[in-house]
Amino acid sequence: MARPASSLLLLFFLLTFAVTGVCRAANFAGDLRILADDYLARSPAFSPQALREARARLADLERQADRLTPLEFYLAVSRITALADNGHDSVMRSERSWNPTLRLPLRMIWFDDGIAIARAAPEHRDLLGAKVSSIDGNPPGRLMQAFRGIQGGTDAYRRWTVAGLLHSPEALHALGIARRADRVTLTLQRPDGTTVRRTVQALPVDRLPSGVRPQAYWYTAALLGEAERGWSFAAPADRVPLYLQEPGRWFRMQDLPDMRALYVQFRSNMDEEGSAIAPFVQEVTRRLETNPPRHLVLDLRFDTGGDNTQNLELMRTIARTVPGQIYVLLGNYTFSAGIASAAALEHEGRERVTLVGEAVGDRLRWWSEHEMACLPASGLCVSVNRGLWDLRRGCHADAHCYGDQFDVGVASLEPDRHAPVRVGDWLAGIDPGLDAVRADLARIASRR
Repeated sequence: MARPASSLLLLFFLLTFAVTGVCRAANFAGDLRILADDYLARSPAFSPQALREARARLADLERQADRLTPLEFYLAVSRITALADNGHDSVMRSERSWNPTLRLPLRMIWFDDGIAIARAAPEHRDLLGAKVSSIDGNPPGRLMQAFRGIQGGTDAYRRWTVAGLLHSPEALHALGIARRADRVTLTLQRPDGTTVRRTVQALPVDRLPSGVRPQAYWYTAALLGEAERGWSFAAPADRVPLYLQEPGRWFRMQDLPDMRALYVQFRSNMDEEGSAIAPFVQEVTRRLETNPPRHLVLDLRFDTGGDNTQNLELMRTIARTVPGQIYVLLGNYTFSAGIASAAALEHEGRERVTLVGEAVGDRLRWWSEHEMACLPASGLCVSVNRGLWDLRRGCHADAHCYGDQFDVGVASLEPDRHAPVRVGDWLAGIDPGLDAVRADLARIASRR
């Protein structure tokens, strides 16, 4: 059974980014029949026009499938699922499917104001913190245009969900971005304003640190395999803002005495790597029931989803017990159950809730609650999303309506205080979101 508001990202990045290997040559005809019967015929996420286009592309793919490489087949299937224009519709890879054998010895983050080099091998340490103006002459806007063709949803979501492809010249070459499949030429602007062009050769994946979820690149500590290979990271280790502290903890609570507030952070909405969400929710609930703070800051900026029922009642408890201001920190990684959690608190707290940050990673209407349709020859799986959410208008008239049962409708989740974390903020160890909360509370206090 699908989890409520389940995010595909746990499975997506375990299979897509961390696993490497090359798919064996395969006859994809059987996979295409499954794609037609178990995905397109069953998915309600496509508009009638998009479904016609998807079937036309599938027919074209059937005529050329035996001539495609595993990478070309993966991208062709991705172009079909992207027509649903639904963030949860993704193509997931496995050990048997195409996976990069070469990657760049860099790791990048796509911020609100551009792409930055976040982590690097020793030979490229001088590029740390630099913004990528172009890859083989293609600016970020051209990259996003290419990614729209293989992943539905919003640009905010694509900035991180397809981040792994930024490090694969082979994939970028197949998408028409990179000139060669084994290297790229980057034009970059360093933090001091100087410009540099650098041709970066891709390396075998066994010579690089293991892949991780893209939000881990934000942290100011060495990730798995980095220290052994001499990698460095751009963010300052001596100025770590609260939201990036304790990277090994998925769920966190901390008092903010200067603000008379309690800080609660969810980096997921489900059990993660030995960290169970239910005990944390119980801990926060006990604190609110026995010793409620004056104000509360809920940080959902890295909450990529899971199960919205895990903390649904907690959102209602926050609204009921916190007498003062409630702030919800949002970002483009806020997705699926993370969005549903934000909506639940906005719905319950109403005028006492202030949304801070940037646009979340999806629209207010989406399809989720997926089942998997797996394609055995290629090793790919596609998600069949049959549960409809519409936080703004409701969806009771649709036979696939799912989200209405939780009563979390909202008019909007656009931030009341626009405070994205930009490249310069991250490099300086600044949190514009929490700073905006602090300034807002000071303004309220000055009026009394």
